[in-house]
Amino acid sequence: MEATTSNSRVFLISSLFSFLLFSPSSAAVLCNLSDRNALLQMAKDLSITDWDPNTTPDCCSIWFGVGCNTEGRVTSLTYNLHGTAVQEAQRLPASIGGLPFLETLNLFGNLTGTIPDSIVNLTSLQSLQLATGLTGSIPYSIGRLKRLTYLGLSSNSFTGSIPPTLGQLTSLSYLDLSGNSLSGAIPPTLGRLTGLDRLGLSSNQLTGPIPASLSRLTKISRFDLRANQLSGPIPASFGAFNNPKMLLFLAGNRLSGPVPRSLGEAKVNFLELSSNRLTGDASFLFGRNKTWLETLDIGSNRFKFDISNVEFPLGLRTLFIENNEIYGSLPKQLGQLPLEIRGLDVSNNRLCGRIPTGRRLKLMSPEAFANNTCLCGIPLPPCNLSPLFALFVPLLIAKDLSITDWDPNTTPDCCDIWFGVGCDTNGRVNSLFYHLDETEVQQQLPASLGGLSFLETLHIQGNLTGTIPDSIVNLVNLQSLQLYVGLSGPIPNFLSRLAKLTSPDFSLNSFTALRSNPESLGRLTRLDYLDLSSNFLTGPIPASLSHLSNISRLDLRVNQLTGSIPASFGSFKNPKMFLFLSGNQLSGPVPRSLGQAKLGQLPLDLRGLDVSNNHLCGRIPTGRRLKHISPDAFANNTCLCGIPLPPCK
Repeated sequence: MEATTSNSRVFLISSLFSFLLFSPSSAAVLCNLSDRNALLQMAKDLSITDWDPNTTPDCCSIWFGVGCNTEGRVTSLTYNLHGTAVQEAQRLPASIGGLPFLETLNLFGNLTGTIPDSIVNLTSLQSLQLATGLTGSIPYSIGRLKRLTYLGLSSNSFTGSIPPTLGQLTSLSYLDLSGNSLSGAIPPTLGRLTGLDRLGLSSNQLTGPIPASLSRLTKISRFDLRANQLSGPIPASFGAFNNPKMLLFLAGNRLSGPVPRSLGEAKVNFLELSSNRLTGDASFLFGRNKTWLETLDIGSNRFKFDISNVEFPLGLRTLFIENNEIYGSLPKQLGQLPLEIRGLDVSNNRLCGRIPTGRRLKLMSPEAFANNTCLCGIPLPPCNLSPLFALFVPLLIAKDLSITDWDPNTTPDCCDIWFGVGCDTNGRVNSLFYHLDETEVQQQLPASLGGLSFLETLHIQGNLTGTIPDSIVNLVNLQSLQLYVGLSGPIPNFLSRLAKLTSPDFSLNSFTALRSNPESLGRLTRLDYLDLSSNFLTGPIPASLSHLSNISRLDLRVNQLTGSIPASFGSFKNPKMFLFLSGNQLSGPVPRSLGQAKLGQLPLDLRGLDVSNNHLCGRIPTGRRLKHISPDAFANNTCLCGIPLPPCK
């Protein structure tokens, strides 16, 4: 009797288990055996320890990052390898190709090696995101994954060219290859991706012209080619862009020639052409009725036109035209625009006359109007001096720099109307502004510059070559120094001996390093402005730069700097300071101390802090100011997380 009762209990338990195992509701969650084995092999290959077949045999149940369809086939895999206990970087294994039903594959952090050939087996794949640490070339075979709508390979170390086969992925709406070391030309076949909403190729080493075929991307809302070495003109076909919410970024390249007039007809919300070699008249980019245009950045080019009669878009919020040869007076309408505070920079041009009145303009920094021919009025000094007295006119040593428009026979007084030369009341030359683009051959900075011992401002731009001469150390009164484009070699240590220097700008050159002592710039404790952007500087950021307690703008963008952000940068305490570190190869976590730094805030995609397009990782430090910074300031890094980015898992 007891044996019969016992057998009955065993039968009932067995029957109940069979019902649960094979009922329709449970079968829908059981992992396919082949997919389960593939995942277990991946767990072994990638040192993943939290997929435990003994504790949770059903991989579709609670295996972290794994998702299945109703037939138990694995359709999604999202895993952050920085969350594992394994410190060594992991190679993407060939076993990744054993999940034929996979639609979404997102693997982040602590990767190394190349993309395995087996990726081509994932024929159901719709979304592929791999970051960071991968090397080698991007496989041409990815072009065979015809169902892809999202391809994100940013913030790796891929080299070689962009595969033209990516043009076969005609279902793509998102393509991001930014923050790598890709070289060569942009393949024209990308123009076939007419469904693209976002294209990111920034912060690579791409060369050659921009393919005109990219103008076929008529649905695009974000088009980013910044921080490359692209050359040639802007394609005239870009005038076909017609998305009034589109962001178009072409800054930090080597684009040249005039802007095509057709671009004045394009409908874009944000147009950034700065830090190129563009020339001619760009006034047609403006227009009162261009209600879609909110940001226009054409700074640091070689534009030359009269701005006096320009009409600005009524909704313009950000305008940067600095470091050009724009002349004339600022239109009164400028004072009526809804410009963001710190959203205007017209400095280093040839502008003259009274600054228009307007509530926002009077709150702008004087630096936004600095180094023009004869601008006056709030926020600059009042207009109570004759234009001739305030005129900046040229300097000395015309022979050394092949300058022909300083004629001692016609105008023997160099303080009179020699273009670009300014003098004090004692007739000593104290300022020199000159653009050398008019000369036919590149010019070396002459040692004779060191003879102008009363010089306070020295700005020489364009068509330069060679190094900074040692005689510059004799300019003991120098306060503002701008030298670009074309210089090379190291940035000399002797600059630290120019005790009055507050604003050195060496952007858009080909400097490779600081000389033997990279800490020397940290001794310039009076510095207010330091711009070393768009060079070829390598090595770590000197921690001594944190000694620059008076600095308001530190710009190291678009170089090849490596290592971590110095923890000492948390000591910056200027609430109006702007810190730009994007477009480098910085790595590691953002130091917690940076959360205590006092940094300024700029509108839209511009910000007082910019560490985007590097290899940074970890949680963004907490701090009242950091949580208000735009998410774009931290974008395209290895695995940054936390406010203002998505939370850390």
